[in-house]
Amino acid sequence: MLARPLTRAKDPMAGFFCTSRDVYGRASKAGLNPIGYKIGLEIMIKGGCAMVAEVPIVFADRVHGESKLNLKQQLLYLKHLWTLYRYRWPVGSVLMMIAVVSGFAALVWYGWGVLMRLFS
Repeated sequence: MLARPLTRAKDPMAGFFCTSRDVYGRASKAGLNPIGYKIGLEIMIKGGCAMVAEVPIVFADRVHGESKLNLKQQLLYLKHLWTLYRYRWPVGSVLMMIAVVSGFAALVWYGWGVLMRLFS
């Protein structure tokens, strides 16, 4: 939800992506500096990717290893989103990010209240 204002992609965190040379070229000229493993999101934003087509992938349960999605990666994602918001809207990025984070926090708070009422 936090990346929604930046791209039409429903899953901008996908690990598999494909793009044209033109989009990649524009993104490269803009300067790629992804934080963590979100290079696809960075290319979509900095390359001005106007059309996104998503193909679902079916994943099986993990057999070996463990998820890389820990608190550090989540904080890096927020940092990366901040840099992309500043890139997309240099002047309004602060207000936009405050609005998005506030809206997300309100949804979480509301959801927490609903859960508490259900289990009280």
